[in-house]
Amino acid sequence: MLNAAMAGVRRASAKTTLIHDGANPTAINVVLDGFACCSKILPSGRRSITAFLVPGDLFGLCVVAPARIDYTVTTLTATTIAEIPQDVVSNLLARPRLAQALWWSMLVDAAIMQAWLVSMGQRRAREQLAHLFCELYYRLKIVGLCKGRTYPLPVTHEELADALGMTSVHISRTLQRLRDDSLAELKDKVVHIHDLDRLQKLAQFNANYLHMKMPVNGNKRTAMLADSKSEGDIS
Repeated sequence: MLNAAMAGVRRASAKTTLIHDGANPTAINVVLDGFACCSKILPSGRRSITAFLVPGDLFGLCVVAPARIDYTVTTLTATTIAEIPQDVVSNLLARPRLAQALWWSMLVDAAIMQAWLVSMGQRRAREQLAHLFCELYYRLKIVGLCKGRTYPLPVTHEELADALGMTSVHISRTLQRLRDDSLAELKDKVVHIHDLDRLQKLAQFNANYLHMKMPVNGNKRTAMLADSKSEGDIS
C-alpha cells in the first residue's frame, strides 16, 4: 500500500521552502494536505510560479531519471508531505499498475504546464484568471475540497500575479471584473464560482487535459498508488 511506501510524513509551516532549485531529491514527495507552489526565481529576484500543488499532487518526480530538480517548492499554507524514497520508487516502477500511476502523474503535470503556457500566450487577463479558477475547481473537487461551487485558494494577489504573469494591481482589477460580471470572486482566500457555465465559456475551458479519469481503478491522482494491495507490500 502507499502507506508502506512512505518513509516518513512531515509537517511544514506556511512559507517554508521544501526543496531548492538545483537540489538532488532523494524521494518523491506527496502533498497530503495543504497548498504549495513550484516556482523559478530570476537572478533579479523576480519570481514566476509555475504550478500550484494541492492534496494528492506529487513533486520531485525527477528522481526517476535521476536528475536535479529544476524548480523550488514552497508551502503556501501549513502543509503535510509524505516521502517515497528513491529505492522504493525503483520497486514501484517494476510493478505495472504502480508505474502507470507515476507516469500518469507526470502526464498530468505536463498537460497543466502546457495549459498554463497557452493561457499566458493567448488568453486575455480575465480569460486567464477564469481558466485558472476552473482548473482549480476541478482539481480540488477530485480530492473533496469543494463545497458546492466554492473552494479554498490561500494565495495573495501577488502570488496570483506571479502565477499568471501580471501585476498585483492587474490581478485586483481582473478579480473585480469577474465579480462585477457575477462569474466568480476570491473573498477571504476562498473562491466562489457564481456561474460555472459562463466562467468556462469565457475561459474556453475544457477539462480533458486534467485526465481526471485514470486508466485503471479510480480518478484520484494517487488512487492507483494507494490501491496497490493486490500487488503485495512495497519494500
